[in-house]
Amino acid sequence: ISIPTYNTVAPSFVATRYIGHGQTLKISYNHRIERPQYRVLNPFINATDPKNISTGNPNLSPEVSDKIELGYNKSYDKGSNINIALFYATSNHDIQSYITYYPTYHPSSRPGDTTYTDVNVTRYANVGLEERTGLSVSGSVPITTKLNIRGNMQVFDNYIINQLDPGLNSNGVDYRINLNASYMIDSTFICEAFGNFNSARSNIQGKTASWSSYTLAIRKLIFHKNGSIGITAINPFNEYVNMPSSLSGPNFTLTTLRQVPYRSFGVSFTYKFGKLEFKNPKPEENNEEGGEGTK
Repeated sequence: ISIPTYNTVAPSFVATRYIGHGQTLKISYNHRIERPQYRVLNPFINATDPKNISTGNPNLSPEVSDKIELGYNKSYDKGSNINIALFYATSNHDIQSYITYYPTYHPSSRPGDTTYTDVNVTRYANVGLEERTGLSVSGSVPITTKLNIRGNMQVFDNYIINQLDPGLNSNGVDYRINLNASYMIDSTFICEAFGNFNSARSNIQGKTASWSSYTLAIRKLIFHKNGSIGITAINPFNEYVNMPSSLSGPNFTLTTLRQVPYRSFGVSFTYKFGKLEFKNPKPEENNEEGGEGTK
């Protein structure tokens, strides 16, 4: 067996400049190689649903990606912060699941093996070149001394050049939004809420599932703030997360609704022992020069 070389150069570049009044500009570039995970390489055939079979692909090549980003950050006196970034990214040999329809499908040529009819076979493949151009905005705002809101939004145009079925390219706008709020009832009692929404994602054969979730949590500090008790509820009012998708290709159209049981409740307890703290040591001469010493 001939094993290919793994000597890879993956350069990165970052430059930042402070432009005053709490403002910073940043430009970055990175080149990365992402090798496929074992589960997408495993050639084992999953025929639990004989009309929708899935299998891995041991012949996958690694993805090769390049990303350039221009960012702006602004910090305000009262603790607010905003970060805006424009980015452009490409991924060659992009790895995605790919569905092929077969009127008759033979997993192997061995006598006695099962033959499937009218079956969709999902396998992973290097589908082609993916290009993403987008905007990311994140920030934090202390509404009051007790209420803090943090959020993140990313929207991007996703264009995929199909190298498996030339001419059947894909293009779509995808986005995701995260929002977190925390409220301090008093110095030992904190409430939090977290929401997350992901739009349907464009892929080589259409749109995969959109989904959303939300989390509610309360935390009480006890034992002079050395311990805490927390209660967490994820999607408490919805038993399932619904994930609809619509895919199409030569000779087939596939519409599915996947229901994932996501509702859960949890209780946690933490306690901190001792007084161990991790601090950077400060030179003794700081005290001699009037600097702040270690207390």
